[in-house]
Amino acid sequence: MEQIDERADELIQLERSEHAALCYHVLAHLDLGRDAASIYDRARPQRPWVAALRTAYARAPGRLRLQFMGVEATSRAELEGWLRGPGLDPALRDAPGQALAEAFLRALAQERPRVAVGGALERERERELLGAITRLRAVLWETTTGPPPLTIVDCPALGWCGRASHRGRGGAAPRRVVGVSLARPAEHVILQVFHEETHRVTDPLVLRGRSHGARDTRVGQPGHALHEELERAAVEAGQAIIDVRAPELRGAYHRWRARFGVA
Repeated sequence: MEQIDERADELIQLERSEHAALCYHVLAHLDLGRDAASIYDRARPQRPWVAALRTAYARAPGRLRLQFMGVEATSRAELEGWLRGPGLDPALRDAPGQALAEAFLRALAQERPRVAVGGALERERERELLGAITRLRAVLWETTTGPPPLTIVDCPALGWCGRASHRGRGGAAPRRVVGVSLARPAEHVILQVFHEETHRVTDPLVLRGRSHGARDTRVGQPGHALHEELERAAVEAGQAIIDVRAPELRGAYHRWRARFGVA
């Protein structure tokens, strides 16, 4: 694991790591159909392991855990521990989940030689990203004690998408973590991270006092309506913040939401 710059703001760190890049590299080979979790890249060459992994993914109720493990894990050893043996993630402990974990481990092992971790960002670009993200996060948490620490993980295979969760298993202090591709234009990186962090604030408000089923990213499934509602709330809250507190980003935000078909 390599810190992009040790002088980065203490509250926000940028990180590149092989295991995170590898996870999404593998997932980008899977054509999941009409599924918001899909990061399928048809330009990637088909591999012998794809069919088995895609089948195992479709059968496992806990499939979405794979979408977040890459950014949550702090090392390859930790990631692999969540995929095998006594450390197997709770979402994958049923038979379909174990089959998925095994297929994913095989794919990771086969693809590891094909994934390289990039070098450091230019200092000017780093300042641009961290400065804008710090200001937007300050607005999100301005009525509290302030935003929690954040690690932004470079995951090239995520393309225009993002993944957000937290680190802090095993008693460690919780830390927000967001995966994005740092190769995308700066305005997109800034707004994708902002969107993922907005979810942290809006999701509890949408879910408060409600009895709801499992969220499902697949179109046509019972839990997809909840997924859509959560996404819409985050997008609209983000728009309201941009309009009032960062109007210089209105054009960029319009382009960002248009990319996902949200006019």
